[in-house]
Amino acid sequence: MTWTYTPDFTGQRDRVRFEVGDTISTDQLLSDEEIAYAGTVEGSDLAVAAHCCEAIAAAVGRKVDMSEGKLSISLSQRRIAYEMKARLLRARDAAGAQPYIGGESISDKQAVNEDTDRLQTAFYRGMLDNPNADQPSVTNEDVDPQSTP
Repeated sequence: MTWTYTPDFTGQRDRVRFEVGDTISTDQLLSDEEIAYAGTVEGSDLAVAAHCCEAIAAAVGRKVDMSEGKLSISLSQRRIAYEMKARLLRARDAAGAQPYIGGESISDKQAVNEDTDRLQTAFYRGMLDNPNADQPSVTNEDVDPQSTP
């Protein structure tokens, strides 16, 4: 397991380490391989950092609070802090999400229609039109009142 950090932020690993706070080589929280794995599960740097915070919270959550006389160690606070950091990172990641509104222009509609890899919508203009519209319909005037029961 390797641990590297260079604050030039050119790679995802360094950006994630910065967001998580795993920048001190003498107090390593995650290996490079663990960050790389989180990168395969999540999309953005912030989501990867949130995933890493959740993993750290799970790891430190195995340790319990201890007290001996006047000495007390609250390890659960570390777990809570990383859980809160993960929620904050997920909220920051979601804040950057933008809805896509398609069909705003003719060229956008044409590009969507020509994309053979795009799933076709289940709804389309005219889907509820009467398929028998070209055939004449029977009216009350056409019905013989003598033949109705």
